[in-house]
Amino acid sequence: MFISFVSVIAVFSVLAAIAGWLAARPVHAAYLAFGLIVLEASHLPLSINYGISIYPEDMLFAILALACLIRLSLFASVKTVPLTWWVIGAVQLLLFVWGNRTFGSSAGVDYRIHFYLWVSVCYFCSAQWTEPMVKRVLNGWTACASMLCMLAMFRWIYSAIDPVYAEEIMGFDTTGIRFRVLSSTSSLVIAVGFLILLFRMLSGRLPLLQRILLPVFLLVVVVLQHRSVWVSLFVGAICVLWTRQKQQGSLRAGLAIGLLMLPVAVMFAIPDEGDGVVSSIKGAAGSAISTKEGTMVARVDNWQALLANWGSSKDVLTYLVGKPYGSGFNPQESEDGQSVIDMVPHNHFVHILYRGGLIALSCTLALFYQLWTAAVKEARSGRKYWAPCLVGVFGACFAYFIPYFATYASGILIGIAISYLGICKHDTVVSSKPVMARRFRKS
Repeated sequence: MFISFVSVIAVFSVLAAIAGWLAARPVHAAYLAFGLIVLEASHLPLSINYGISIYPEDMLFAILALACLIRLSLFASVKTVPLTWWVIGAVQLLLFVWGNRTFGSSAGVDYRIHFYLWVSVCYFCSAQWTEPMVKRVLNGWTACASMLCMLAMFRWIYSAIDPVYAEEIMGFDTTGIRFRVLSSTSSLVIAVGFLILLFRMLSGRLPLLQRILLPVFLLVVVVLQHRSVWVSLFVGAICVLWTRQKQQGSLRAGLAIGLLMLPVAVMFAIPDEGDGVVSSIKGAAGSAISTKEGTMVARVDNWQALLANWGSSKDVLTYLVGKPYGSGFNPQESEDGQSVIDMVPHNHFVHILYRGGLIALSCTLALFYQLWTAAVKEARSGRKYWAPCLVGVFGACFAYFIPYFATYASGILIGIAISYLGICKHDTVVSSKPVMARRFRKS
């Protein structure tokens, strides 16, 4: 008993020390999150079972939550976090407590992704982001995207060699689409990495060797066949070009995009033979524009059913704050009556409507509007170098949130943008320790 108590104290002390270290190092925290993205994509069995499975994401974001508490308690004002985000967090915490008392551990499983997102935004917007800090984080994002590309290529090559491994990899994706060896979240990370490199190239600040990554990122996104990410990447690229249209060299920018798209165009021009990668991509593209079949049609039908179910609830509490975590969304018995089928809403806004109601949805839309208008304003003024890049990145993310929902990776970008674009002011609350306060403000 004594040994167990000492072990708990030791573990807590180590976690507290790490949290204190991360409280002063947001760039390093971003690097840890990028490593977590790659680790998550690798599908390694790293969970610990304590009645409920604890994953590396749980540990990292518990530490980041403590680090954020340190920053906001001692070194930064709570006003560095938008009021809308505080409201969303309060509503979702209420729903988690409610769900935990009613449905048990399933509420925690349901709450996870929103907890990660909320902590991520809070932590990263509590720091005062400078141009060099943003550059370091975006370079880290590009490195993360490169590792994801290497992971995808390894899986493609090894799947062609080992049929058993190929069958195991295909089990990661329930749609059965060939070559889809990474999730849509990982594919979006690669797409955002492409937009970052594209912006730097158009600005004339991308080294020659790094330009090789542009067609690599593009081809990997295409071959992964996440059609929602295709659309997101297209929207993001258009937004980047739109912010650069008044700059000199806009013709060069258009030519650069044309050259980058050339390999994709050639791929679609190749005759359809057998069941290879070209045939699979063409099939995915055809399904993407279909209005009668495909995953997008099923998702739209599901949105309509969920919205109808929410609207017909005739419950004021459901309208205002949604339903508790763990309650499901639209659970229905299967045809054989042996199981219950429930489909998570593949839409960030419908998801928030069910886990936050009109209050959280209104706050989400207000925050996204602030992010977009602030990024466009700074891009036009030219005061913030990375603002045009953020316009493209948020254009891609907002398009992605229509068929999917936001994750902690998006939370990193949102948090940094809130601070970098000046949506919230950064005022220290420490007067008795000015040296330490300056360190935490500038870290």
